Amino acid sequence: MNAGRHKITATGHQLDMTGWCVEKTLHVVEHLAELAESVPKMNISDDMKSSAMGHVRLALVDGTKLLSFATGATWDVNDSPEVVRDGAAGAERLARRYGAIGASSGGAPCQPRPAANDRRRAYAVATVSARDSARCPE
Repeated sequence: MNAGRHKITATGHQLDMTGWCVEKTLHVVEHLAELAESVPKMNISDDMKSSAMGHVRLALVDGTKLLSFATGATWDVNDSPEVVRDGAAGAERLARRYGAIGASSGGAPCQPRPAANDRRRAYAVATVSARDSARCPE
């Protein structure tokens, strides 16, 4: 993330909401990347696949633009097609290029805390330090 370049704030919040915006938009791009990988394998008609992929492509254009805004990175017309083509691997490369992963702010963006009974996600959630808790509103 390009720290110090900009700050995203919201009325009623004293915190810098930039980390939260990066987290949420990164999750959108990651989920769309997974969908881009899944749709071609679905047992649906070619017309349905084509339609679904059209929507995924359009959503990724907006998602990558929002992620570039949140991180302060420069968006490129080839960013969303890279994610469509390479799925999760493309999304990870894009997140690293934008500074959304491995940023100097301490690594990956804020991670959601799982519900106590959500064992499926618990393994994937990083421990959030007290410092990160202050910048990651629930």
